Parts: sequence; C-alpha cells; structure tokens
Amino acid sequence: MLTIRNVTKTFNARTLFSGASMTVNYAERVALVGPNGAGKSTLVSLILKQDTPDSGEIVRDEWTTVGFLPQESEPAGDESVMDIATGKAGEIEALEKQLAAFETAGEQAFVWGREWGCNSDVGRLRVVLMHRPGEEMRVVDTLPHIPELNAFGDSVTGAYWRGNVRPTLEEQQAQHDALAAVLRDEG
Repeated sequence: MLTIRNVTKTFNARTLFSGASMTVNYAERVALVGPNGAGKSTLVSLILKQDTPDSGEIVRDEWTTVGFLPQESEPAGDESVMDIATGKAGEIEALEKQLAAFETAGEQAFVWGREWGCNSDVGRLRVVLMHRPGEEMRVVDTLPHIPELNAFGDSVTGAYWRGNVRPTLEEQQAQHDALAAVLRDEG
C-alpha cells in the first residue's frame, strides 16, 4: 500500500501541489496525468524517496514494490524493460541466493539446528517458511495499530503485523505447529 498524506512541495518558490493526499491499495494501478510542469516527475521522485516533501508524508508498506522506468535512462543489463519497470530486476537472483543457503545439510543444521531434507525446490521453500515463531515475535505485542494500513507497526524499526487482531505468541506457535503437522503428514 502507498499512502500520500497532505503532501506539499514547492520548487523555485512555485507551489507544485499543496495538501495532496491519496492511497493506492494492493493490486491497484494508477496513472499520473497532467500538463508539463504540473509536478508529476516531482511527485514520483517523492514516492521513490529521491526527494522529500516540504510537509506531509509518503508511506509505503514493506510489501509495496514501486517500479519506475525513467524518461531517459542508461542502457539496461540483462533485465527486460518489464523487469525494470515493475521493480523486479535482481529480485529472483536475491531469492535464489537466500534459498541456496539452505541446500546443504551443514547450513540446515547451523541455521535450524537439524537437517530438513531440502533436496527439492518444495523442500527448500518449506525450510524457509517453517521457522517456528519464538520470543522474537513478542515485538508485535508493543506495536501501535495503524488503521490506514490495517496493521500494527513501527515505521522506524520496520516491524509490521498485518490485520486488526494481534495474535499471542502461543497462538502463532499453535498455528505453526498445525501447519507443520500437515506438511509432515504430506511428506
């Protein structure tokens, strides 16, 4: 989700926009249309955090990916224009690197305390998804509710829990244990 709240920006003593507000929810697409000099590129630079507003705020949740293809750009590497425009360039390689850390028995034992039989893509994915919640999840207990994000969170630390209900650690562990049992039974 992207939220723009009461944003004002001036450029060379000219106010481009004042009190601008909007929300872009998950899976929505938005077109920014206006005449030359209206502030379209400036607003995009604020959203990309390349510039700061004079007042107001722009908030992107941790799940929001912003793709941007500049009007004029340097030649791209092996990424497609679509990869660059959707902000996905390099993302698959980073995920593959994270998964590779769990491929060896030694890495599994070091990170998880035991081997997990990760000899397939599904097995490696299960390792990543099956970390049992522990004391580190107690951070959720102190997070303030952010209604416009439908989440509990702290933008300073980057800790977020989506939803209107704050689960206890015991509830998280019970849900984890139930899912782990189903996956274990399925082999």
